[in-house]
Amino acid sequence: MRSKVEGMIVTAKAGRDRGRSFVAIAAEPEGFVMLSDGDTRPMSNPKKKKLKHVEFHEDRVDLTQLPKDKACADAFIRKALIQKGYNNKTVSEEG
Repeated sequence: MRSKVEGMIVTAKAGRDRGRSFVAIAAEPEGFVMLSDGDTRPMSNPKKKKLKHVEFHEDRVDLTQLPKDKACADAFIRKALIQKGYNNKTVSEEG
C-alpha cells in the first residue's frame, strides 16, 4: 500500500532549496520524506527532508504513470510540476 504522502507536491520551507517545489516520492518512518524535482534532484538521487521543513499542497502527481526509464521519469516529474504551475526557483535565485 502506498503512503498518503507519495505523489503530493510540496514546497521546501527551509534550507538552501527553500521555495523550491518537489514531488514526494517516498515516506520514511522516522519523519522524513524523499523528494524529487526531476532536475537538481532526480529520481536516482532524491532529497531527504524532514516533514516539518516542507509545505504540502493539495495537488498530486500520479506516480503510477511514471515511465520505467529514469531519464523519462525525471522529465515526467519536471513536466508535471510545470503544468501544475509550480515555480522551481529557490529564494536565492529570485533575488
